[in-house]
Amino acid sequence: MNGEPGKHPETVLKASAATADQQLTATIEAPNGDDELELAEIIDVAAVQSLLENFHQITGMLAAIVDSKGQVLVSVGWQDICTKFHRCHPETARNCVESDTLLARATEPGTFLSYRCKNGMWDMSSPIVVAGQQLGNIYFGQFIYADEALDQEFFRQQARRYGFDEAAYLAALDRVPRYDRETVKAVMSYHAKLGAMISDLGFHNFSLARMLREQQRVEAELRESEERFKMLFTKAPLGYQSLDFDGHFIEVNPKWLEILGYQKAEVIGKWFGDFLCPEYVEGFRKRFPLFKAQGYIHSEFEMKTKDGQRLTIAFDGKIGYDADGAFKQTHCILQDITQQKTFENQLYNEKELFRTTLFSIGDAVISTDTQGRVLIMNKVAQQLTGWTQDQALGQPIEAVFQIINEFTRESCDNPVAKVLASKTIIELANHTLLIAKDGVERVIEDSAAPIIDEQGQVTGVVLVFRDFTEKRKNLDQIAYLSFHDHLTGLYNRRFYEEELVRLDNPRNWPLSIVMSDVNGLKLINDSFGHASGDQLLIKTAKVLTDACRADDIVARIGGDEFIMLFPRTDALEAAKLINRIKELLQKESIEGLEISVSFGSETKTSAADDIHELFKKAEDMMYHDKLYEGPSIKGRVIDNIVAALHQKSNREEVHARQVSERCERIGAALGMEAYQIKELKAFGLLHDIGKIAISDTILNKPGQLSDAEWLEMKNHAEVGYRILCTNNELTAIADYVLAHHERWDGSGYPKGLKADAIPLPARICAIADAYDAMTSDRSYKPVLSPEAAIAELQNHAGSQFDPELVLVFVGLVSGTA
Repeated sequence: MNGEPGKHPETVLKASAATADQQLTATIEAPNGDDELELAEIIDVAAVQSLLENFHQITGMLAAIVDSKGQVLVSVGWQDICTKFHRCHPETARNCVESDTLLARATEPGTFLSYRCKNGMWDMSSPIVVAGQQLGNIYFGQFIYADEALDQEFFRQQARRYGFDEAAYLAALDRVPRYDRETVKAVMSYHAKLGAMISDLGFHNFSLARMLREQQRVEAELRESEERFKMLFTKAPLGYQSLDFDGHFIEVNPKWLEILGYQKAEVIGKWFGDFLCPEYVEGFRKRFPLFKAQGYIHSEFEMKTKDGQRLTIAFDGKIGYDADGAFKQTHCILQDITQQKTFENQLYNEKELFRTTLFSIGDAVISTDTQGRVLIMNKVAQQLTGWTQDQALGQPIEAVFQIINEFTRESCDNPVAKVLASKTIIELANHTLLIAKDGVERVIEDSAAPIIDEQGQVTGVVLVFRDFTEKRKNLDQIAYLSFHDHLTGLYNRRFYEEELVRLDNPRNWPLSIVMSDVNGLKLINDSFGHASGDQLLIKTAKVLTDACRADDIVARIGGDEFIMLFPRTDALEAAKLINRIKELLQKESIEGLEISVSFGSETKTSAADDIHELFKKAEDMMYHDKLYEGPSIKGRVIDNIVAALHQKSNREEVHARQVSERCERIGAALGMEAYQIKELKAFGLLHDIGKIAISDTILNKPGQLSDAEWLEMKNHAEVGYRILCTNNELTAIADYVLAHHERWDGSGYPKGLKADAIPLPARICAIADAYDAMTSDRSYKPVLSPEAAIAELQNHAGSQFDPELVLVFVGLVSGTA
């Protein structure tokens, strides 16, 4: 029960009028007053329910309000006989509906109808009419008049007919109230007035509702506008945010949340600076007061998404003010321009890359417009032309880029004008000179190309050129090297072959061909090093050049081979030139050795002579000369090498002589033939000839050799072998020299020969060499006595030395042999 005992019914009704008025105002949306009203929409059902419940508490009388559609809106005090029996059975329920329908015919406010239903109960009603429209009725019923005799048998039969529990049904009948007719009349008068009051209040509210229609229309338009704003707010492609005076979030739209990845609850009430990237927070502190002061702002900054991503945001804001002009809130639009900024940065970087490339490229670059006026020059172009970018900007290209022919000195065609006319790429002619602003002339090469836009239109020309001066020098150098020998500076085989074709014609006959070969080049290289061999070739080339005439051709066609072409020169004159060359060579030497060259020549006197056959004959003659000249030269070279070695180290000369003598004695003791002993003696003198290639520092070092020095020292056996192999008469001794540091047990060098595989002379020399080394003065080891040295030999017999030869040598030294 929601009643409030003690309040007058009219007071409750008036209090509910405001609620009813609000209901009408909120629900009446039709453009005119002809639409059907609903009773529930114009009364405060809860208030009337409370009112009638209070009435029931006081009077014990029942009541109900039912709308025109039969819907019970308010009911109090209904009797069990109705709720538990009559309205539960279909037939008795139809009697109830029939009663309600008949009573609903009451149409005059303030009047009432009464009706005794077929179920034996009295009901009464009074209409509720608003604006001429009956919306329902107030009912009073489910009673029996006190002056009526109660027909118990009627109700018993009814219970039996409809299957009611007779005892329970009659008990419910006993609880049905019995009123006298005056009381009923008074109650219905009250309900009629209540109905009339509800009708009047409803009419009043309905009238007010009509008055509010225009306002409702305006409000509807406002709501529509608000809906449009709401849709714009929620569907807008830009983020929106509103901040309070201190910079805390009041509102954000869905797009803002979508951009930054937050939920709304995570944002509202938070400080805006918390969503900025750290480096922008302090800037916000400073600029927010300025924003509030000036009323608007535009800015760009970076914000953090929820997952930590950095976004570049474009920000436009205005201040919202209240009716008094005071700050109310900010209204700000945010746009994610990260991708746009990325594109801008890419474009900027591409422009900077182009600019950097343009100004870093090694070639000169000038760009012009379609009128041939200079737009851009890189640094190289500025250096070559002598014009700065500022000076050249807007100038005609022909003023900045002055070019002439190197030989005719005439002006060259303007390449930019040619490109603009042809719309094709062109290149400068050869031998083009660029005249700089300061008058300096440079050989250049260049090309010019049109600048074409996406529509295929020429928008300018780019001219690329470079200083060709150094390149020409390099090309000239390459051309020189392609026809010249890089060591001697003479012509090379390629040039010789081309010149031979050119000179082989009657005008140059007789044409003499002279072949020459330097003797002992390999020996010099092996003995004194390739630097000495190179000097031999250079000196020989100089002598050949000095001895020849201006029209003669001198070329180096091989390692130690030279060829000379003498046009218009017969065999006699060619022989004189060869003798002149030999005379000049006698004045030259290398490492104390005279320079020896072998020659061969032939002369073409007519077309019947095949130039290639003559070349072969000259070559054969040269080799024939070499057979006689070569050995004597090689012998002299070897003698000079020995002398040079002894000059480098006095100890080596004494050592070689003593080893030679001891080898001779061992050979005699072994009963060797005289020629073998002679060879053995020569071997002893030459066994260390390879030390000529060892540096003086190592040869004369007072202390012990380092590992690296020892490795170099060990090479002397192989060097000596190569030197002696140049002389066919010394090839056997060369083999002994190569093996004289081999050991009996195979641990020696360079081949690791063992026992009898080591040549006998080499085994003999190894003992003589070791004995002399031990008994001679050495700064890095003390001198041993003959006895001590013999002991060492004996200790190493069978490992380092041939044991039988050690016995022979010990016998010789001790005088027992």
